[in-house]
Formats: sequence, structure tokens, C-alpha cells
Amino acid sequence: MNAKEARTRALEVNTDVNDSQYAIIKKMIKTEVECGNYHTYVYVYIKPDVQKKLESEGFNIENLESFRNETTIKIKW
Repeated sequence: MNAKEARTRALEVNTDVNDSQYAIIKKMIKTEVECGNYHTYVYVYIKPDVQKKLESEGFNIENLESFRNETTIKIKW
């Protein structure tokens, strides 16, 4: 594998991970909306590309305090 092939493969993997994380978060948002809520919490690091995509759709992303190396992110709409 040369450098160009490695770069292409890494980009494909990152795209797959971003798409997967985005789909999971959108499903969580849909579930919360159906319950009448205006926010949800995510307890994992949101990849920057996913965060930008959510913010471009009008969602507010708020990083809350973390305890014991845990990440808590609040997504509001």
C-alpha cells in the first residue's frame, strides 16, 4: 500500500465512522422528540465533522463537565 492508497483508505474509514455516529445521534434525537423533550445527552466524544453537521442543522452542542474521563455533551434544539 502506498501513501495515496493509505490516505484514501483512512478517509473512507473516517467517513464511515462519522456517518455511523451521525445516524446514532439523529436516532437519539428522534426518540427524544417523540417523547416531547427539547434536548438529549450524549456520553461519548462527538467527532468534529459530526458536530459541524449537527450545528449546521440548527442544533446547539454544549460540552458539560466531565468526571473520571467521561464526556457528557448536551444537544439542544
